[in-house]
Amino acid sequence: MSAFRLLHRCLLVAVVLTCLASDSRGWWRRRRRGCTVVNCAVNNWSSWSCSANCGTTGTKTRRRTVSRAQSNCGSCNYNLLDTASCSGPCCLTNCIMNSWGSWGSCVGCGSTCTQYRYRSVYRQPSCGGSSCPTSKSQAQRCSSCPCCSVNCAVNGWGNWGSCNAPCNGKGYRYRYRSISRSSACGGSSCPSTTDSISCIGGCCRVNCSVGSWSAWSQCSSSCGSGSAQRSRSILANPTCGGTSCPSTSGTKPCTRYDNRDCSVHKYYR
Repeated sequence: MSAFRLLHRCLLVAVVLTCLASDSRGWWRRRRRGCTVVNCAVNNWSSWSCSANCGTTGTKTRRRTVSRAQSNCGSCNYNLLDTASCSGPCCLTNCIMNSWGSWGSCVGCGSTCTQYRYRSVYRQPSCGGSSCPTSKSQAQRCSSCPCCSVNCAVNGWGNWGSCNAPCNGKGYRYRYRSISRSSACGGSSCPSTTDSISCIGGCCRVNCSVGSWSAWSQCSSSCGSGSAQRSRSILANPTCGGTSCPSTSGTKPCTRYDNRDCSVHKYYR
């Protein structure tokens, strides 16, 4: 086939197609003038659905469907798929503790001497995982510990005792206290448990003491009846309840005729 014939046929096809297209547009214009345009309608979005696993990120999607298709040259300009980034749910994680540390140095003395060790939280629980134990320390009594320094302690003083001095002499009164706790391991020593103060004894009980009687005195009358006297001295007065002194003087009746007239008178009587 010659090039001329081929060109002729192409021009002929082009003219036919042009005529058909012109007639088709007119047909659509005529059809649209005779009906109502109906656009499509869609349903509500579905719930989101996330593709991520726990502890990761991913994409969440939601969809909707066409509830009514478009017609009569209507349009349907709706997205039927929607996406967004999302995070997965939290992962259930139990608490994990670190291992116990080494035992520390002993603290204290005697029966209270103790050493400790500790541990810390390696990972906190999440999303309902088992919680961490409350105890993060352990204690144990040491096998050998220094003794505890204990100071001496004493009870209060008792009452003062009686004076040990003889009567009218000098002496002492004592009081005492006991030890309630002895000192140990270099603690302060105990103070004196005895206390004293000087005192003077009470008065001595002395009974009255008298000397011997003197001789009777001369009769008080030189002629006839009279009285004679005698006395004794007090050697010691009574003190502190001693017996009181007896009488220190005495009297007795007597008769005396010392001159002639008295002798004659005596004779004639």
